[in-house]
Amino acid sequence: MATLIYAALGGHLTGFNIPNRTVIQPRFSLFSQRRISKINSSYPHKSIMCSADSDDPLQPSYSMVSKKNGYEARLYNNYMYVNTEYQTRPAGIAELAAFLEGENSLEVKIPATQPCITQYEPQNSEGPSTTLLKEMRLYVPSIEGMSSLPLPTASEVRLGVSTAELVAVLPFSGNITPDTAEEAKNKLTNLLKEDGVELYGKDAEGTFRIAQYGQLYSLSRKNECWLRIDPKDIEKLTGGS
Repeated sequence: MATLIYAALGGHLTGFNIPNRTVIQPRFSLFSQRRISKINSSYPHKSIMCSADSDDPLQPSYSMVSKKNGYEARLYNNYMYVNTEYQTRPAGIAELAAFLEGENSLEVKIPATQPCITQYEPQNSEGPSTTLLKEMRLYVPSIEGMSSLPLPTASEVRLGVSTAELVAVLPFSGNITPDTAEEAKNKLTNLLKEDGVELYGKDAEGTFRIAQYGQLYSLSRKNECWLRIDPKDIEKLTGGS
């Protein structure tokens, strides 16, 4: 099993952005509650209530590698996503919600997907504090009857692809704040260290992701902390099977 998983990863565990088409559009208010409410109402009941589900077509597909010591290891397949850098959560949500609602090259509406992923990447900065580059992502599913996906028309939004990756996942509840996000990352990092599992790529340098399931402004969202795992440690997770 470990050999098959390692081969599936293929050594390509990084995401990249596809250049977006430059189309000038009138900008909308970043804090449009009506736009966000429309996205919330489009979430199917199943996706609102559940957490990660490998069989849900509105979530990135994955295979469960192992469950141990309070966390899961998942092998995610390639998937497309739309992303934007942001300073405030409402701004990031509004940018991505606009893409789903039809502000794209094909002017089509796209089903709301799960989870909403926030990536935190430490940046070099002067002084004692560390600046975090924040990026919000939503999975973009294939659209029936279309051979290609629509491109964003807003300069702040990009279409990207995530290649296969091995991810450690720690579930937790409550509202997301800088402190709770950092606490979840530190807890998962320590659990992986206890099992002798090393982080991979930028995640070994402090980058991490928080995945949230449920309506965008619901208080009952379920959260997960994601950290990329070094594929050479796969047998430590599977027991060498």
